[in-house]
Amino acid sequence: MDRADFLYKDFIKCFGREATPCQDALFRDVASFITCDDSDILVVNGYAGTGKTTVARIIAQKTKENRFLSAMDGNKTLDKAYDILLNM
Repeated sequence: MDRADFLYKDFIKCFGREATPCQDALFRDVASFITCDDSDILVVNGYAGTGKTTVARIIAQKTKENRFLSAMDGNKTLDKAYDILLNM
């Protein structure tokens, strides 16, 4: 299992319910985005009530727990972003 698969499965496990096809695709895309070396920005959009904030909160929680963004550890901006997402 590569890092993206591990992270995707961790996202799904934390989600706690069956993801819609769009949410599942978003979890896969984000896991791939976080673990690849050549990505700069990821845009997430969708209609109200589709789960964007819920998915973002899970992603923030799991990447912080798994320290996937460890190169940025200690960065106050990143810590603030985590706090904002986790407390929404």
